[in-house]
Amino acid sequence: IFSLVPQVDPIQAHREKYIPRNIPNPRGKKPSKPIEEEEVKVPKKEGIPMDKGYIAPKKDKNFIKANYNEAADESQMKVKARGAQPKAEEAAAKTKNFGKVPKYLQKYNSERDREVKRKQQLEEDKDVPPGCKKMSEAERLATLADLERNRKDVNNML
Repeated sequence: IFSLVPQVDPIQAHREKYIPRNIPNPRGKKPSKPIEEEEVKVPKKEGIPMDKGYIAPKKDKNFIKANYNEAADESQMKVKARGAQPKAEEAAAKTKNFGKVPKYLQKYNSERDREVKRKQQLEEDKDVPPGCKKMSEAERLATLADLERNRKDVNNML
């Protein structure tokens, strides 16, 4: 693009515009020679062109139909689009723990199971009087046999 405005170095124009002027000397001395003030003329911008210029001719294209056809073609293609989800086998190959339950969930499940068993045990022991405990059938029969033998020994001694 060609410009009709003469080229001006913006850095040089900036420096010339902001030359320090009439700055008091902090030590109270007068400067050896006065600073000359220069006026910088910055060229004005051109106005907005009013001619219409070239406008491309209107095309008779049905964009909806074109998009529909393009989508149909993409669905038949075997190549996957960017961002498509990989198959499960490909994901399994990428991670070593694919399909395994995480350790924190295993710990939570085991604690929950223990709590359920403890509550069931409390429900079963509700009918047992304090100071007693519920025994298994084999333990109960072994204890009864010991008591029966002790009773016979005591009776024989009497």
